[in-house]
Amino acid sequence: MKKIILTLSLLSSFVFSNEINESSNAYYSITRNSFENQNWVDVINRSKFIIKNYPDSPFIKDILFYAAVSYYNVEDLELSNKYFTRYLKGDFAPAYFEEVMHYKYSIAEKFKNGSRKRAFGWKKGPKLIDSEEDALFIFDEVIASMPNHELACKSMFSKAQIKLSYHEYKEAVEIYQNLIKRFPRDDLAIQSFVEIAKTFRIQTTYKQQNFDILELAKLNLSKLKENYSYEEEKILEVENILSEMNEIFAKGLLDTANFYENSKKIPACKMYYTKVIKNFPNTKSANAAKEKLNKLESVS
Repeated sequence: MKKIILTLSLLSSFVFSNEINESSNAYYSITRNSFENQNWVDVINRSKFIIKNYPDSPFIKDILFYAAVSYYNVEDLELSNKYFTRYLKGDFAPAYFEEVMHYKYSIAEKFKNGSRKRAFGWKKGPKLIDSEEDALFIFDEVIASMPNHELACKSMFSKAQIKLSYHEYKEAVEIYQNLIKRFPRDDLAIQSFVEIAKTFRIQTTYKQQNFDILELAKLNLSKLKENYSYEEEKILEVENILSEMNEIFAKGLLDTANFYENSKKIPACKMYYTKVIKNFPNTKSANAAKEKLNKLESVS
């Protein structure tokens, strides 16, 4: 009797399992057709139903991918990224891996450029929260997953831009420099030299002058010329940025010299006028310093 009951139980489980598979197959087929026809809302609704009711379906990976792509196309980027992450989880070689990374990179770019997300992880409601931190996380994910791929290069460049927007200048420069080392032949490596120069320029004002930054800016230009001598346009751009910095530093010294002159401290003002001429000979301030010195010499 026990054998009969066990046999009936196994048979019942087998029949039930087949029914589940047949049902999930039918739902999957309909969902796939909607996906191919780009009926994104229908795909989302059907995918959610399959994920909830048939979590062990052999098609669950494809369903997660369909849902993620559909959320992307209806501009729900946060949910799209979550479903892409679920798709990647626990699988070392998913079928759509590279395609997913492209989508994730695109989501991160949209977050970086102003797309927002909902507060408190809500699935509905207005998108009010800035998403730069999410962008940074996704860029890191892409860099770690595809370290030698072009997407990693682009992700590093975008990550540095976000760091710059946060005024995290040192971190931004380090990322640009790592990009140059890892992807020396990519156009973004050359552009990174320009961005590094711009970062140094941002940190240089009349009130805040750091000669260490000026030396780093000179070194940056030197490395650009050494490794990409054929990039004349980029070299000229970096040279112009460095010239702006030189003008700012020279003006700072000139103002100090003028202060000492007005204070009747002639030896000190002469010393600073001389510094301007010696250290920044090709600046407007150097020309002004020469005139000042000539007048002082003629008086004495």
